[in-house]
Amino acid sequence: MGRCMIDPNIKTRSVGKIDDLDSKLKDRYRGLPLDFWNHLQVLHDHWLHWDKNGLTYFGLKFLDGICNGFELKVPEGYEYDN
Repeated sequence: MGRCMIDPNIKTRSVGKIDDLDSKLKDRYRGLPLDFWNHLQVLHDHWLHWDKNGLTYFGLKFLDGICNGFELKVPEGYEYDN
């Protein structure tokens, strides 16, 4: 999440504890609900979502759930086979 922040050095272990999160985000990332950021952090942190090659099947499925849940487009090349 640090790459989405104006100051990438802000500690982001728990996004719910960052006061006025939207004002600390780069313009293009503003306006997304806190729940989105929590889901993104889970995607990033959970070992089941990653292996040495990148996102696993479960990671891709989780990403798809985030995109569908927040009505976002799944990035090209990150779709998973049902």
